[in-house]
Amino acid sequence: MPAPAQEPPSASPLGLVVNSASGRPTVAGVALLAIAPAAAGPVAFDWSADGGRTWLAIAVDAEPLDGWSAEWDSRPFSGEALVRAVASDGATEMIRVAVDNHAPRVVIRLTRGVTAGARETPAGGVVSVDEPVTPTLVLTRRDGREVRRLTLRARQGNRFAFAWDGRRGVSLAPDGAYRLRVLVVDGAGNEAQATAAVVLDTTPPRVARPYVHADSRGRAVRVRVRVAERNALASVELRIRAANGGPVESVRRVGGHAGMVALDWRRVRPLRPGAYRIEILATDTAGNATIVGGPRQLVRYPVRTSLVSRVQTAHRHVALTFDDCYNPAAWERILDVLARARLRAAFFCPGQAVLAAPRAARRTFEEGHVIGSHGWDHASFTSLPFESALQRLLRDSSVWWGTYRAAATPYFRPPYGAYSLSTLAAAGAAGYTETVLWDVDPRDWTRPGTAALTQRVLAAVRPGSIVLLHTLSETAAALPTLLEALRRRGLLPVGIDELIAASDFRISAPGWPWATAGAR
Repeated sequence: MPAPAQEPPSASPLGLVVNSASGRPTVAGVALLAIAPAAAGPVAFDWSADGGRTWLAIAVDAEPLDGWSAEWDSRPFSGEALVRAVASDGATEMIRVAVDNHAPRVVIRLTRGVTAGARETPAGGVVSVDEPVTPTLVLTRRDGREVRRLTLRARQGNRFAFAWDGRRGVSLAPDGAYRLRVLVVDGAGNEAQATAAVVLDTTPPRVARPYVHADSRGRAVRVRVRVAERNALASVELRIRAANGGPVESVRRVGGHAGMVALDWRRVRPLRPGAYRIEILATDTAGNATIVGGPRQLVRYPVRTSLVSRVQTAHRHVALTFDDCYNPAAWERILDVLARARLRAAFFCPGQAVLAAPRAARRTFEEGHVIGSHGWDHASFTSLPFESALQRLLRDSSVWWGTYRAAATPYFRPPYGAYSLSTLAAAGAAGYTETVLWDVDPRDWTRPGTAALTQRVLAAVRPGSIVLLHTLSETAAALPTLLEALRRRGLLPVGIDELIAASDFRISAPGWPWATAGAR
């Protein structure tokens, strides 16, 4: 409590003086001393809490040594009091003192009681005290050994924020439970403390390989997975991600105990045809997380295919697409350039080319590029009946799924850009939601030179464009210059999936059915 200024001791006309320890509020056991001539006789000490209307005895000293003295046990009183010394000859002296027998009230409110030993997720909270003090925070192990000692500085009034990132100096303390103790001493010397428990947990949950049952039409996924965790779980999440790293669908169970966890994901509108990765993300209350992948799932069902050669978009995005894949060296050089630029593209490769260049094919899929079907052997689809076209598409997609657990669906590009009604019907039956053409064709297969190739693209490209290129050495050589030129124009190459997903509407090829003259 606030301490009023103490009046200095004063001498009576008879020479009686009362001394009280002071400069700050007094506590129980105040020493009192009266000095007067020996003739003053015994001295009685008393005190008043009501301004002198009522007096309570402290003690009487009849045998002076270096004066008369008494010790005043003022408990449990706190506040302003008068202390009086009265000699037997009637001499009297009073002094006003502030008494504080009230220990500070300390409250710890933990905002996070568990830490993973990271600066991003410390254990911490707020200490509140009802008096002006400077708290000391002490962390100890269960056996009492001190781990950390901190002096807290006020943030707002008598509120003190604190955080512990699990360290005992420069090194991390061992996992386990710790006692957090806050010590305070007020201006009168009253002591108080408060305690709380915090846990250091740097061990992530253990997640077994999940059992997954998925509807092949992409409407439901059911997962059963066993999760082991020493402390409490914050959440267990099922993530369904396009195999090439596309957007995530998820369902989460918040809180709960470890053990067998069931997660069910359902939707009215099915996932698009394609390959999907199943992931389980388990996070404990300390912030430790474990991600475990389940078996990839293939979603395939008949759809109605849509033609797209460009999209209308508010973004300055374009899609670079590469066909054929018959030159593995050029294919990998293109992948190298895209990797350095951290960009995604789309590759439409016939099944034969995929089998002939397994390293490039695997890189394309694993580095997050979009893969699409280009038929089995680059034969034109315009003369193929429905069944023959469908079998070629299924054979091509089986190469990607059987070899890499990847899917060419939902993107199909007919060789030469040539198609018929039967082609589009077969593409839909095989699960290809988009038949992808283009609006920019620099005819790189004619080997015009890197400068001419770049200029041809720049002359026609615009936001929403789909650029047709091929996996050729000259194209690979021109690609760095082309990417820089697009960047200077403010155009960003993205995956065809991103371009279509962000489009306002799609623009199909002119004429129908239609074939690009001279395209390959």
